[in-house]
Amino acid sequence: MSQIYLPRITLLLFYILARRLEERQPVAFQIDANIFALFDEGGVSFHPTSALFTRIIPNGAWALSDAVQGQTGPCAAFNCRRVHVIYTSSPASRNWKGWVKQAFVVEYVMDIWSLEELQTLLTISNLDVQQGEALFRKYGPSPRIIVAILLKPEMEAAYLRDIRAGAFELAVEFSTVFSDIRQFHFDSHLSSTIFILQADTSDSRQPVLRIPTPFLASTLALALFRQTAAQQENLFTTLSCHSSLCSAVAWIFENYAHAYFSNPNRHPLQARLRNDSNPYYIPTPGWTIAGSTALKTIQPPFNFYWRPRDFNFKGINAVIGIGNNVWVLQFTMSPPQSCAISGLDALFETMNGNADVQWRLAIVGPDLSQAEYARNCQNLTGQWRKTPVYACELPLGELTEKDQQRLQEISDEQVNLRYLRPKFNTMGAYNDTACAHDKPCAIPTAPTCSLPPLGRLAIHSTEHIRLSLYNLRNLYFHHTLPDSSAVAGLTLPKRTIQHLIHDTSVPDSGYASAEDEDDREFNATDSDTDTEIELLRADPLERAFAIKWVTGFVARSDVWVSCNIDTECEERANLLEEAVKLLSVFIGNEEEEDVALTRTFTFPCSLGDTNEIYVELNDAPLSKDDHTSVGLQSWGSAILFAERICANPGAFSFPPPLRTASKPIRILELGAGTGMLSIVAAKILHSSTSSTKIIATDYHPDVLTNLSKNVGTNFPSFTPVDFKALDWEHPTFEAPFDEPFDIILAADVIYHSSHAKWIKTCVERLLRRPKAPSANVEEEEDEDEDEGGVFWLMIPVRTTGRHQGMAGTVDALFPDASVVGCMEEHASGDEGMKGQMLAILRREDVSRQSSIGRADEDAYKLFKIGWIN
Repeated sequence: MSQIYLPRITLLLFYILARRLEERQPVAFQIDANIFALFDEGGVSFHPTSALFTRIIPNGAWALSDAVQGQTGPCAAFNCRRVHVIYTSSPASRNWKGWVKQAFVVEYVMDIWSLEELQTLLTISNLDVQQGEALFRKYGPSPRIIVAILLKPEMEAAYLRDIRAGAFELAVEFSTVFSDIRQFHFDSHLSSTIFILQADTSDSRQPVLRIPTPFLASTLALALFRQTAAQQENLFTTLSCHSSLCSAVAWIFENYAHAYFSNPNRHPLQARLRNDSNPYYIPTPGWTIAGSTALKTIQPPFNFYWRPRDFNFKGINAVIGIGNNVWVLQFTMSPPQSCAISGLDALFETMNGNADVQWRLAIVGPDLSQAEYARNCQNLTGQWRKTPVYACELPLGELTEKDQQRLQEISDEQVNLRYLRPKFNTMGAYNDTACAHDKPCAIPTAPTCSLPPLGRLAIHSTEHIRLSLYNLRNLYFHHTLPDSSAVAGLTLPKRTIQHLIHDTSVPDSGYASAEDEDDREFNATDSDTDTEIELLRADPLERAFAIKWVTGFVARSDVWVSCNIDTECEERANLLEEAVKLLSVFIGNEEEEDVALTRTFTFPCSLGDTNEIYVELNDAPLSKDDHTSVGLQSWGSAILFAERICANPGAFSFPPPLRTASKPIRILELGAGTGMLSIVAAKILHSSTSSTKIIATDYHPDVLTNLSKNVGTNFPSFTPVDFKALDWEHPTFEAPFDEPFDIILAADVIYHSSHAKWIKTCVERLLRRPKAPSANVEEEEDEDEDEGGVFWLMIPVRTTGRHQGMAGTVDALFPDASVVGCMEEHASGDEGMKGQMLAILRREDVSRQSSIGRADEDAYKLFKIGWIN
């Protein structure tokens, strides 16, 4: 073999091939761009690399491919979920990350090996094993560097210059950092879980790193953010120009930019057009969305931040949508990225080609001159020819713990990045006392934020699954757990739920995926923590999600339990048994815990002789099969809104002015749920001389059934509240919706980006409009001051989780009455109604009460919305 020229990385594939065949496992080996060899029980056969030949590769086979022939990925025949693929790549292969996601790769591979693997590689390569072991102890488990030094001893001096100019000087104790890599669980069978680099056989000096691993990039990030502001810019520029570290630094800048632009509390950032001295500003988004599906469904007016998750959007790193404007962001360093035309085309198609959208492209770099150069390199053609292109400078700033948490939520590195990030304290400084040997978090986390995706179960490590099951037992059955010191592992990362189990045909209610308050950065007392845990433990949707996840894990566990390492297989089988036991405990407790809960409320009232309003509600068990049944529970917004109505009924138009006995008061509740607001309205108006018609509506039939029970409980002798189904997205306006309503009530009804738009459409049709002064003198006194009906809306304000910024959709759709004049273009209906539009007449911030509402509800907003001319 020494007489044959082969790149050192190909030797790794031969080594893997030999080991797999020794264990009698089928292997597919890509020879070149056109042919691959299949080693199985029938011997060796050769086949074309076309996708048509995927079917001949046995289940569980290992597919090995290398990029030495210039391929951008392995052959199409290897793109199969049931095949374990190892793909080695040179730094020139820019598309490796995109391929990893599209080909459902089981493992990333990095140049960090065990000593045994290094010894084997050196032996088959006829290199000095003893000297290699010495270099291993000296520089850490990086075989590419060790092989390069063994081949050319003078490379050691070049390598030392590299690390002294970069990571060694920055991380202070570089050798210690590398020796600690084993604490991140890179043992003999997990040493190929990130990415492997192809050895450079040219005569040029070896780079330390070309493709940034999360570990080294995190090390550099730590070093960068330790610097003072004055040193940081020079340091970052120096690293950017360093051939060994530029890729890792570009990765740091990209992720810092994502953390910066996704922050809803940042200031707008200045951007400049070519040959235009006027400053423009990149706006601040309200909330973050993820995935192409979410982007397809969102409609203007926009208020979002989005990060592409695949390589279909070439030249695009992020998108900000505000109003009818879409800002497309490209993060650039030297050399600049390619033209964004293909990415813009893909984005335009994904967003359904909305013609009303104003498109803008912003090139963002750490230095303005760098960004301007990249901007001037953009040559937009076709439909993008007139698109304005801006240059924007984003100097590197502080990356705090909160920034890292937000970055996790939008990161496309689903597994490894979250485990390898450095730990910062609240001031952004490194916490030297924190290490990877930390025990599992004593405070359990929400299942929707911690359980890994079942769709990619095969890529999750034994440790990850074990910690997930531990978290469930600690949360729901903590009294049966062993001491936590017996369980070693990692701190569970936060994760944003992406319809892992839910049916996505109906917008997810999201209550199952809201993040709890203990996910945020604050100093809580023990009693506060206990309260948050009890809230989480009592959350029926979190519990239902956990049960579904464990059920799905047991059903799909065959592939995950199968493993090439005997000890690993045994441990995984034990975890499967634990999951089965956990599921049985869950099911065994359902009959006791999944029961209806009766809740009573007494609200002080200031209407006539009525001093108190008493309401009794049945909170029915939530459906485990349908996430749209959230109306079976009473939520904080409805409780607080009912309390305010009772305290001052007149302020909420109870009864409405200018109504007489001949004109019944018509009241509508949207998303009534348990019927709290309708029942309170009926009790308040029961003593009034005016006749009333109250209709409570909801979407889900189970919710309506429970609503009818609550009405019967509170009004046993008569029924002042009717209940009807109403679909906001596809409403029908047959009786009783064929006549307008004087008052429309709604509480906590916006938990999807489309809900505010749908509700506005319904309110525009159902809310009574003002009447023009009548020509009849006798009627003039009753009608000349009529302002029409009023829509009262109360919603929670959430600053974290996937519902972050939802309150902003109301402000985006309903203009403020104080700044809006007569706008005929918004008029609809009869000639006398022209110029009328819905606007926010008043808004009020309501503080959260400690005993009311979910933990992720920071405050509430109360809106009074009505017609203006």
